[in-house]
Amino acid sequence: MIRGAMENWGAMTRWSDPEYLPRIFRDKQLPPAGNAFSGSMADFCRDLFTGGEKAQGYLERPITNYGAPAILGELAGDIEVPPFFQPAPHLASKIFAGWNSRCSVHYHPSAEATLSQVLGRKRGLLFPPDGRNLGHLYPYHWLSRSFSFSKVEFGTDGSWPDLTKFPRLAQSRPIAVELDPGDMLYIPIYWWHVLFGVEGSMSVTHLWMASLRKRYFCRMGLRSNYINARIVRRHMQLESLRSWRKLRKVG
Repeated sequence: MIRGAMENWGAMTRWSDPEYLPRIFRDKQLPPAGNAFSGSMADFCRDLFTGGEKAQGYLERPITNYGAPAILGELAGDIEVPPFFQPAPHLASKIFAGWNSRCSVHYHPSAEATLSQVLGRKRGLLFPPDGRNLGHLYPYHWLSRSFSFSKVEFGTDGSWPDLTKFPRLAQSRPIAVELDPGDMLYIPIYWWHVLFGVEGSMSVTHLWMASLRKRYFCRMGLRSNYINARIVRRHMQLESLRSWRKLRKVG
């Protein structure tokens, strides 16, 4: 946990103004993107302060990508790239926001990350990437496209799942963290984690590509970035071929 690292961020003062973000986004609409929020950004930001209907959705969109403004690039001037992990290349920054939000249990297969808490509070659990936690967290099959996600689902309030369904989870030893506004959490590559927003919460995550040694020369690296990448690519090629054959039959 890194405290006081966001003192120079404009977001720390501007985003706490209930009218600042709606004024920045005006009539901006976000298209659907999986389970993430879609609709008026101004309405979402207003409801985030009150727990309104739109804030019940989960906002996860990039602010920058390779340092350039992305979907929510209007906010790029309000945040800064943490200097702690240079000269690692900066990949992207994302905003995560919602009311009593929760992410899936997952790890980052290629990147180091920092999560910076701007509004509200967050609680989280981090699981070190040892062999025991890998089995205790019931990951999807290592050759599937969801290999870096766990089948375990915690409640939005942080409550643990049914241990009769996931009995090995009781043997895991997570590290519990609590983030207040201004706190920054370092999430190393391969560390499983789940984070819970307490009421209205808004965070910014920065991601860097981890070193080649971390990405490839360890057990998790082989699982995540070598074998799996090639299997998934092959799978997608086969799926495309099957779709093409189906179209030919229909034609």
